Amino acid sequence: MSSPSRSPRKPRRILWRSRRVFFALAVVMVVAAGGIWMVLNTIELPAETEPIETTFVCDINVAPGQCGFDNAIASLTASEERVVVDYDELPSVLVQAVLATEDRNFFDHGGIDPVGITAPWCVT
Repeated sequence: MSSPSRSPRKPRRILWRSRRVFFALAVVMVVAAGGIWMVLNTIELPAETEPIETTFVCDINVAPGQCGFDNAIASLTASEERVVVDYDELPSVLVQAVLATEDRNFFDHGGIDPVGITAPWCVT
């Protein structure tokens, strides 16, 4: 009896031959992501504290919200005199200086810098 003729075997592709390695890498990545997620969600954060601000004591004739350094009868301070300031009250030069210090291309990329996100060690 003669054996049936076999067609020559096709060589398997590299992706098919290395499928077990890719599967193992995928399992390791999923386990690592789950471990990182668990660690980040179990870290205890410190309690939120109120910022220490200066409290002003004004006369009853002063309108609410108008009490400040210039018309206060007394002021209660901690180690420093701090006052909450609205964004509109900040000088535009200060805003531009802070933005230039943090990211000098802020106004060019519209707030999202793909190079800064992908390579934070690069100085752009």
